[in-house]
Amino acid sequence: MFQENEKTTILFADICGSTRIYERLGDVAAQKIVSESLAVLSESTERHKGKVVKTIGDELMCTFPTVEAGVDAACDMHNRIAEKFYPGYGRVTVRIGLHFGSVIRQENDVFGDAVNVAARVAALAKSEEIITTKDTADMLDPADSDFTLRRIQSIAMKGKDEAVDIYEVVWQDSSLTHIGQFIDPMDLRPARLTLLTQGNEIVLDAGTNKACMIGRSKKNDIIVSDEFTSRLHARIEPRQGKFFLCDQSINGTYVHYKTGRVVHLHREEMILPDEGSISLGRDLPAEAKETIRFESSRLGK
Repeated sequence: MFQENEKTTILFADICGSTRIYERLGDVAAQKIVSESLAVLSESTERHKGKVVKTIGDELMCTFPTVEAGVDAACDMHNRIAEKFYPGYGRVTVRIGLHFGSVIRQENDVFGDAVNVAARVAALAKSEEIITTKDTADMLDPADSDFTLRRIQSIAMKGKDEAVDIYEVVWQDSSLTHIGQFIDPMDLRPARLTLLTQGNEIVLDAGTNKACMIGRSKKNDIIVSDEFTSRLHARIEPRQGKFFLCDQSINGTYVHYKTGRVVHLHREEMILPDEGSISLGRDLPAEAKETIRFESSRLGK
């Protein structure tokens, strides 16, 4: 029996690297990890008033009555999965995509364009990310939540006349920020930032207003001669005890966290983590000669 025009939030959560788990541990041990992980995801779903629709291999599909409930469940999924550590393998991670829209419910399954959009969005997510659409993001209020929203790209979708704006729900830390977002001046982060590139070292002091300019032009403080780098590509500036990376390029800027997480900025800004690397215009490993490595510390250390 069909029930039409039901509005709901559809969420897909996918266990990352499940093939590698099977290759490393064998079928029996790997299946145990996947089953336990899916059980954790299901518990988070039910905890936030959601319904598990089905599991598809190493992926969970579920629905929620509101966008807020879906995002809260997604954050809970990431946090609870992170608590698990498996000897011989380590920590499992998931990637999550969600979208709010109209669906047709048939018995225990749901169908419709919104389901297809949610699946496509989930496919864009990387490990430990939550990805959604602009229409869904517009229904959220980050000011009253523990997450922020960041636009990452626009993509063409089958059946859509216009490109769809894609947003990341940044749940893990507060390193990403919208321009003008309030930062408590009492929350002082490391006050010195050391930048290393091609044998050169630049030190920024959070107690000054001096910014570090980065790009292909010789006018910059750090010069990166690469075809993917803009003349005035990015800048790093101290603000209220933190260091902001501001991209102003054509191709964007990639920030690698020490944990392995990668953030792509494009005409946006973020607070740099304590340690990592920056590549301009394209995603490069930390050891590449064009990469800028950085590390922050407190004054006096």
